[in-house]
Amino acid sequence: MTDNYSRVGNRYHLLPKNEANILLRYIWLDGNGHDLRTKSMRSYREPQTVDEVPLCAYCGQTCGHMKLTANSDCWLKPVLLCDDPFRQHNHKLVFCVPIKYQIEASIYRHSCEAIERQLNASKRPLLVIRQPYILYSKKTGKPIGWPFGNFDAMDRTSNYGVGTNVANGRDINEAFYRACLYAGLTLSASQVEDMPSMWSFELGPTRGTGIADQLWMARYILQYISEEFDCIVSLNPLKHKQTDGQYLRVWAGDQISVQPQLYPMNSDPYLAVKTICQSLLGGN
Repeated sequence: MTDNYSRVGNRYHLLPKNEANILLRYIWLDGNGHDLRTKSMRSYREPQTVDEVPLCAYCGQTCGHMKLTANSDCWLKPVLLCDDPFRQHNHKLVFCVPIKYQIEASIYRHSCEAIERQLNASKRPLLVIRQPYILYSKKTGKPIGWPFGNFDAMDRTSNYGVGTNVANGRDINEAFYRACLYAGLTLSASQVEDMPSMWSFELGPTRGTGIADQLWMARYILQYISEEFDCIVSLNPLKHKQTDGQYLRVWAGDQISVQPQLYPMNSDPYLAVKTICQSLLGGN
């Protein structure tokens, strides 16, 4: 976002707050299974739990959740409530799942909830999700900070690195990290990845479908912040090549990963590993 637009927007963010007006920003998954949609509603009471958030209506046809019919009304069921790091004050972000529509194969949360209900709460696995992403310049279409020009400085990978030619987009990552913590997400780690302009973050450990809800909320926050920094975020990092006319450097892509922890590991990991090893050794 340009400085001029930032100044214009700040004028309205600084307007006096009305305690009676709470803005709820509803967020949900598009029918294609990867894009996000959002709608804001006003509430006269600040919800303290997700059960206190009212249902929200929307047009299911425009979001790919319903075929062309006379009645395309759908509803959003809140499943995750977070503090809003953008509007701040008492305003909220609400991640939702669509209900009362023709369920497509891209929506799997219903079946996951059914499996969860069959498990004892203590036996639901703890999950950590790692999400890599690349930041692209809106003007050039290339990862931000490219081209570097001097390949001598790039003889090493940029993992965990620091420096102008390595940690491109650090201010964006920092803003994202702080916004997620403000929202109440379990963002536990963040780092520069192998390729400059590629970062990753980790969520968890969290049980069950809650980790997936947090992932989509974190993705929304990251996309929203990219608007303010006038860049484009790719959640599917691909292989990249760069040459300065003499040298060719190739960076491999990356993909999301999930690290599960079985329930015996959650209470006493040492004892769990010892028990497993003893069983493999025949009890010795």
